[in-house]
Parts: sequence; structure tokens; C-alpha cells
Amino acid sequence: MGLVEYDTRQKVIGPTENIDTLQVYLDVVSEDDIPWSVFYTGTALVFATSVLLGWVGLVPFALLSGYAWAMLLSATFVGIGAVNLYQNRQNRLGANHLPPEVTLDADNVVTD
Repeated sequence: MGLVEYDTRQKVIGPTENIDTLQVYLDVVSEDDIPWSVFYTGTALVFATSVLLGWVGLVPFALLSGYAWAMLLSATFVGIGAVNLYQNRQNRLGANHLPPEVTLDADNVVTD
């Protein structure tokens, strides 16, 4: 498939033009967005810090009981997960159109 090439003179490895065919299979994140893994990790760190501050008795974090924190965290992650699931389904290959390597003939039959 020729995805990378090696320049023996400069001793540099670089992508070929064929690398663009893989973009549809990768988790592509736009410039003004962050990957979901970073978002989940950041959210978990914020909540862990908040719970820790509540545990040591710092106001206003200590105003919520353990059950309230559990419900808040659960509801937040259910909401985030639902948005993540929706976006993944929208970006699924074939959800809105055929993958780029699949073509149809006049009778809508897949051809190579």
C-alpha cells in the first residue's frame, strides 16, 4: 500500500500520499477540539479533586454528601457518555455514506 517512504539521502521517514486513505479509520480531532480520552480524564481529575476537597472539609465542596457526589458524578458521566456515543455513531463508516474505497455501479451493486 505504500504508506511511508524512506529517503536514504536525508535518512528521513515520511508519509506518502496514500496515507490520506487511512484518515477515515482514525480518530480525527479538529483543531478546536480535544480527544474524548483527554476529556474523560480531565473530567475525572476535576471530580476527584472536588471530592478530595469535600472529604477534607473545605467549603463549598463539603456541603455535598457522599451520595450527592456519587449522583453528580454518575449523571455527568452518563451525559458525557451519551454525547460521545451519539458522535461516534455519526462518524461511523457507512452511517451517512459508503467508505471511500467502495463504489457502486449503475444498479447499486458494489464493485471493486
